[in-house]
Amino acid sequence: SAGKYTRMAMRKDCFGFCVSGHTMMGLTADRPQWNPFGNPPMSFAFPASAEAPMLLDMGTSFFEPEHFPSLFERVPAAFFKSIGLVAVANLLSGVMTGMMSTEFLTENRRYPAAGYGAFIFVLDIGRFVSVEAFKAEVDRTMREIHALVPLPGYERYDLPGGLEWERERTWAVEGIPLSPTHQGGLEEIADELGIPVPWR
Repeated sequence: SAGKYTRMAMRKDCFGFCVSGHTMMGLTADRPQWNPFGNPPMSFAFPASAEAPMLLDMGTSFFEPEHFPSLFERVPAAFFKSIGLVAVANLLSGVMTGMMSTEFLTENRRYPAAGYGAFIFVLDIGRFVSVEAFKAEVDRTMREIHALVPLPGYERYDLPGGLEWERERTWAVEGIPLSPTHQGGLEEIADELGIPVPWR
């Protein structure tokens, strides 16, 4: 998730942008035709005051690989925009961070599986406009979005970050729900590190 880094920027009254990916080296004819670059994460975060912040945290590939052939046939523009975002994410986080350098080649890495780079951009909002005015405008935008008629099949209209913000506030009081599988994974890590698990 790139969102954990943009949240850190947002909490300091900054705009945050983050992508994480790899270089596009080694592309050959036998690579998957529809999605040769993977699905690197991308996140944008804008702080708010009283309302939910605007936090977009997503994979840059919008669609599952099995949907690409029919998508390409029906809406080629969406397909190309998705592939374009994937390429931008990898160029920023893989190439801009030097992952193509000799020391980062698989055979030279200290940790062979560590093949991802990250590009993090943080902008201090106060250098451009009043932080209070900026947050007030994000609040106003969020309130007006909530007032819109919901899209078909949905109970409310939200920008990215709204539902997550509500869950965070609820879970801060009630605790974070974990599936048995997630609990088991955390227990394995805790045992390995010698850390007590609070639910045992």
